[in-house]
Amino acid sequence: MGEGQREVDAFRREHGERENHLIDEYSTGRISRREFVRRGTIMGLSIPVVGWLAAACGGSDEPSGTGATTTAPEGK
Repeated sequence: MGEGQREVDAFRREHGERENHLIDEYSTGRISRREFVRRGTIMGLSIPVVGWLAAACGGSDEPSGTGATTTAPEGK
């Protein structure tokens, strides 16, 4: 287990069920990074903490199953 995971586990032990559920939702890809930040700040987590958790927990920028893709214009 890496140092980052140990720190996340320590954070989870010190916080409640709502925060842990949010982390689970993000790390399994059920919510996007944007939604994770939005919900985390609503719960009262600071932006640096939310950013650190997002980086430490992985996850994706898009929730699974959205099919959202972006492409650059050709020739540019």
